[in-house]
Amino acid sequence: MKNIDPSKKIILDADVVIHFLRGGQIGILHTIFPNKLYMPDMVFEETFFRD
Repeated sequence: MKNIDPSKKIILDADVVIHFLRGGQIGILHTIFPNKLYMPDMVFEETFFRD
């Protein structure tokens, strides 16, 4: 597995977040990706507030 430079930021998209939420594993994202994780407002709204 390739190491990710720890100084890099990881931007999450809705598909990734939804996949981990549905699998009940959202809490392990920080162990898979030890970098700082960012979720743009648009992704947050699409994930948690879409109709």
